[in-house]
Amino acid sequence: DGNYYTESGGTGTMLNEGDVITTTQTIYVYAESGTTPNNCTDQESFQVTIYQKPEVDTPADLQACEEYTLPELEEGNYYTGPGGTGTMLNAGDLITTTQDLYIYANSGIEVDCTDEHQFNIQIDERPATFPVTTLEECDDNFDGYTIFDLTPAIDEVTNNQPGYTISFHETQNGATFGGTPIADIANYTAITGTIYIRVTEEGNTTNCAGVEPLELIVHPRPELPTPSNYELCDDNNSPDALETFDLTTREAEITYGATGVTAEYYTSQNDAQDGTNPITTPEAYENTTPGGETIWVAAVSDFGCRSIGSFDIIVNPLPV
Repeated sequence: DGNYYTESGGTGTMLNEGDVITTTQTIYVYAESGTTPNNCTDQESFQVTIYQKPEVDTPADLQACEEYTLPELEEGNYYTGPGGTGTMLNAGDLITTTQDLYIYANSGIEVDCTDEHQFNIQIDERPATFPVTTLEECDDNFDGYTIFDLTPAIDEVTNNQPGYTISFHETQNGATFGGTPIADIANYTAITGTIYIRVTEEGNTTNCAGVEPLELIVHPRPELPTPSNYELCDDNNSPDALETFDLTTREAEITYGATGVTAEYYTSQNDAQDGTNPITTPEAYENTTPGGETIWVAAVSDFGCRSIGSFDIIVNPLPV
């Protein structure tokens, strides 16, 4: 019997069954007989205490590379199970495996007010990389630089496995974080040093990359001053203008006295450049053109870098 009121004696706001109370207050239950001449009344009251429900942080699902550090929370604690179960984790803890986590808070007072949020952390692994062969080339013009073709390293760094995106970078940070890649990997001009190969899985969105160094070596070309011409008198079978020359007498001029450099002798510029068809007996070479001809020479390093030049062999006629 009676009605709910917000104030004593049936005053204030009358409340109805089903109304929602959102603030702490005293509620009065009041009834009267409504008869005359004596209006009989009765009243009871009770206290409604409203406790504030906690509101936990609500991070979205996320992906991370190899590990994720849990950040500070404004409300609630991390748990590995729902409802504050499992292991409680702290801000600063490292997550290294893909899993669901829960942020849970309990008011801890007479009425058990709770809030919870579930989110997923996906941990991606860096792709495995494999050591690559050092690339070595000869200096092309004595400035310490040359052109490298980096493409052979692509199959090596992934061990010929498909499904990867490869890029080359001049710094390790560039490879790690995806900085500006080398544009033309088939014609890359560089000096001796190290560049870095970045390997990511196709479709990966977490910037999770494997990084492998690639050593580049520019070998110097031997210096080759112009050898002096080689002249002989037409002493044998004069006047046929043919003589036998010991071309190796010009070796010191060709190698410039450098350690690990050898001299080679050719009858054409193309052969000297390509290293084909060398003169097999340079210590006893007879000119094939009467009066003399041009001999092409190559100074060749231990690695195989070559510089070419030429000198003339000349047969001088005997005086009459």
